Amino acid sequence: MLNDNSSKNIAEGIIEQISDADNFNWRFHDERYSAKNKQEINFRYKCSQRSDCAKKLWKCFNPEKQCDTLPMKRFDCHGEINIVIDLEMKITSVNVIHKILHELPKEIGVPNCVKDFISENIDLLPKEIYARLVENGLDPEIC
Repeated sequence: MLNDNSSKNIAEGIIEQISDADNFNWRFHDERYSAKNKQEINFRYKCSQRSDCAKKLWKCFNPEKQCDTLPMKRFDCHGEINIVIDLEMKITSVNVIHKILHELPKEIGVPNCVKDFISENIDLLPKEIYARLVENGLDPEIC
């Protein structure tokens, strides 16, 4: 019989395949057992750009700690994937809801040379790491 951990792995594998197909980012939201059937687990994922998933912004009054990065564009897309895994029957059902096919999230990555530099200088304060990255001409593209 499958256990909870392998159920989570199955759900993650399904999400990975859906993400590869639609290029949207899906974030784990919650996991629940069915009240009717204890052998059923429901995994819920939400579109990373859903407007109701945005974190509340807070203002930092220290200008040194402020950054100029723009928040991710949000949409009222109701994007949600429900994956129900029946452990006893060994079947899975997948329901995808995405009411608006909005623009895809902008890919933001950190170059490997920057990651390596940070790993090699992990004992420094973040402010010092950033200053040295700038000194060495490595564009960290972070604030």
